[in-house]
Amino acid sequence: MRTAWDMRLKFTELQQHRPELQELSIGIGICTGEAVVGNVGSEQRMDYTVIGNTPNTAKRLQEAAQHGQILIDEVTYRAVAHVTNVQEIAPLHLKGRSEPVRAYEVIDVAPPDEEFTKPGAGHCPAPGQDGEANGSSLGEEHFHNPHQESEAVDQGVKDHGRPD
Repeated sequence: MRTAWDMRLKFTELQQHRPELQELSIGIGICTGEAVVGNVGSEQRMDYTVIGNTPNTAKRLQEAAQHGQILIDEVTYRAVAHVTNVQEIAPLHLKGRSEPVRAYEVIDVAPPDEEFTKPGAGHCPAPGQDGEANGSSLGEEHFHNPHQESEAVDQGVKDHGRPD
């Protein structure tokens, strides 16, 4: 997640120094899951490739991302909830998927070696269901160093979907 965040920041910084890049944009899609990775083909033509629902969904999320957006699926969100602040967007109808995909826009990423602690950490309310008109807030955000966390904080984060 931090790599995607850093890519976005660096691209914006690069655009400030290179006016010819102002017309370009970057959108990032991240999906977590299984994929088949390896050499596919025949003796005449061999390609190293990734195939499966996960990379296809990541590609579709990337295509749906607007300028500067990082879109993630629900599985990814659960894995990175402790280091991200997100806003759930309307479910996306992605090519190749029969059901809409729950997606989240990454609003902020905690600095390295720090995590967000906030009311409802690990839970992202549906738009308009968090008491605010736009559904964009997950509550007041704070940072803490995970290496100095108390047992109670650690347990509280784990209870909200943080991978062990």
